[in-house]
Amino acid sequence: MLFKYISQTVKELKWKHLHRTGFIGITVDMDGKQMSGFGRYLSSIDSAHRPWQWQLQHTVKFCKAHFLRSIGTATGNTPSINNSVHQRMRDLLTCQSWEEYDTLCGLLIEHEAVPIRNWAKHKRNRVIAAGLNRHITKMAQRDWDILEETSNNVEQSAKKSYSYGKTLHLLPAIHMALKLDMRDIDQYRSHDERSVRHSERSTSLSARYHKSMGRESK
Repeated sequence: MLFKYISQTVKELKWKHLHRTGFIGITVDMDGKQMSGFGRYLSSIDSAHRPWQWQLQHTVKFCKAHFLRSIGTATGNTPSINNSVHQRMRDLLTCQSWEEYDTLCGLLIEHEAVPIRNWAKHKRNRVIAAGLNRHITKMAQRDWDILEETSNNVEQSAKKSYSYGKTLHLLPAIHMALKLDMRDIDQYRSHDERSVRHSERSTSLSARYHKSMGRESK
């Protein structure tokens, strides 16, 4: 496990949810082995040995780009239009509570095609929900806002790192990664950061869902 090896080689890593200081979390895709491995690493350094699922709910934000691509896969990459099933699936990101999120998953499972039902069953997991929705995560809202929306930059940096070779020892690889990160930080600072706020919706989730389905059928 990468974090475990770095801890042993460089110094002990600190995580805010465990040590009140240190790393606040990471943005990753929804790979099951990646998630469970990271969670078990955190559990191994937790003096209270809380389960890996608890660890992930406090540290993980899932890549929005991967989430949106998964919608395309589940819907067969059909065109996305207003009030379509695509929008109902995307609404998982803006639910205001676990109860609302769980209800929406239930509606998708009850009313949609099998691939979308399976997609919704996967998203109904509490760990997945915490990593997708700011109102369900256990991390502080300001920490959630700090974490990247997507892991695309990490994937891009990984591809850039191949220019240094694929068989570097750990410490030289960390130094090369630091150089790449500093370059990316400089580029990031050259752009203005924008935030998008979602408006409040007063009607019930179930009513909005069925209204959306009605519009789609016209």
